[in-house]
Amino acid sequence: MRKALIAGFGQFVGFALCSRLLEEGIGVDGYMNKYQDDQEQKIAEEKMMLIGRNALFENISSITEAKENDVIFYCIQDPTDQENRLDSNLLRDCADLSIKQKIPFILISSAEVFGEMQKKIEKDTVPVPSTENGKAHLKQESEIRELFGESELFKIVRFPGLYGPWQPQSSFIHQSIISVLTGKKSAADANEEKRDILYIDDAVSTLLDIAITSPFKEPVVHLSSMKEGQWSEIVELFSEKADRNPSYKLSKDIIHPVKNSVSLERGIQIQTEWVKQNLYIYQ
Repeated sequence: MRKALIAGFGQFVGFALCSRLLEEGIGVDGYMNKYQDDQEQKIAEEKMMLIGRNALFENISSITEAKENDVIFYCIQDPTDQENRLDSNLLRDCADLSIKQKIPFILISSAEVFGEMQKKIEKDTVPVPSTENGKAHLKQESEIRELFGESELFKIVRFPGLYGPWQPQSSFIHQSIISVLTGKKSAADANEEKRDILYIDDAVSTLLDIAITSPFKEPVVHLSSMKEGQWSEIVELFSEKADRNPSYKLSKDIIHPVKNSVSLERGIQIQTEWVKQNLYIYQ
């Protein structure tokens, strides 16, 4: 891979992926919407400052500006947010470019396409999402399947929960770290995928492994830590009480196992140190 297009490089997966590719000397065409929320825009600008001066990075304002890419990553992790609703043609534009140039397209989706009552997930299990974000991801998946048809150019990668530096502000771990550091407990409800969780760097490493496998024989793959009870462990690390331990069972033929480079406790320590050093961003 010499160059990649990342749609949504300012979001959690997109930024971690963009940073990794640039570190490895791979060029990136990056597209990111402007945020109407002042705090989110501030965070986006901080990210841009970190990578904007890299000679391998090109900030594009339209997908039509992207040229000579080897793969397209569609990394809109929260398709229900207002910025994405204002740019409803982005997914189609990226798919059209993939088809026209015959380059692989990878859609970052979520395990949230499966509802809380779906406890056993197999290859032929029909998703029945119970959250707005899950419904939005499933809608994106359906659009991609329709656009690509029988083509092997596309791959849908369903992520579980993710944590690490730059985790979204609404996440339980981020909110808990802010509370520990400032003494102020957030009143926001952390609505997120809790049945499994991966450290962001490990998830990105696996995503890149998937990206070099072309053509894509199986259209959908699920990333998995291969561990159980992680959410209860997270809650206990912050001295909170877990009401329940949400879980599901994925059949082995749809899983792409993720190698965990750090323990859950160590990963949260890394994220805590990062938030401490960058606390000004969130104040």
